[in-house]
Amino acid sequence: MSNPIYIVGSNPLAHYLGYHLQTNGHDVILLLDRISSPTIPTAINVSINDERTLSQQQCSLNVSLSMEKTAEMVIITSYANRLNTSLAALSIQKINNAPVICFTPLKDISYLYSIVSQNTYQAFFNGYISSRKGALSLDGRKPEIVLCASSNKKDSQHIINILNSAKLHVSNSENHLSSFWQYIIPYAIGSIWSASEDCKISTLLSDKTNNQLLRTLIDEFCSLAANEQVKISPDAVMKNIYNIPANYIYPLHKSITSGGKTEFDLLTSIITKTAVSQEINIPQTYKLLNKLYNLVLSPTL
Repeated sequence: MSNPIYIVGSNPLAHYLGYHLQTNGHDVILLLDRISSPTIPTAINVSINDERTLSQQQCSLNVSLSMEKTAEMVIITSYANRLNTSLAALSIQKINNAPVICFTPLKDISYLYSIVSQNTYQAFFNGYISSRKGALSLDGRKPEIVLCASSNKKDSQHIINILNSAKLHVSNSENHLSSFWQYIIPYAIGSIWSASEDCKISTLLSDKTNNQLLRTLIDEFCSLAANEQVKISPDAVMKNIYNIPANYIYPLHKSITSGGKTEFDLLTSIITKTAVSQEINIPQTYKLLNKLYNLVLSPTL
């Protein structure tokens, strides 16, 4: 058997990718961090409901706290607030020259080169995975992975071959900044809007009085990208947001309702740092962020 594919993080995306890779012949090991997992199970059972095919599949993924074998590939799925802790499970020696894919939506991954690997590439998962009653549900359209890597690089084709072999659809992008904004704008709007209102995005969209607010939010976010010479179509963002599955709940919304703040620091940092550095006025976005700050800092949570 070939060297293992290590997946860093224990969240729906990690389990979804692990399932597809393992059931298509790859040796997969989930790496858990010692702080959030002081005791380690021998394996994690994953059950996936596919709403499109009305089917259910199951598998058992091996887990570890450290890398014991040389990696075939490393996949990072950690939420931003757990990223640095999760990376402690990695070994530069065991990574060796294996490619590393980071799905944590960072605007700049260059700091990972020295602590993880020079062969680290950004990727974005365009899809909707929910965890319900102990099972994962794939909602909406078939997901797509956007890999940000030069098409001329050997690693790029190797990554695509592995993911394609696991029946995961991959496209390649040579413009990381453009791909970042295309991903983060609808994701950030859906996350902060639903979390600040404590309401599923589909419910907010069903209220026609919110239509103008949504258009304003999209325009504000597109202005952030435009100041970095990235042109994003507001109509494309609008279509993307209206195609969000009705039952989907963003990780930030789910986290805040249970007293956490998954992705809160990441999203607020991206928004405020870009707006302040470029002196861009985003009043409606700031109103939502103020609501979020109050929710996160509320002593009742």
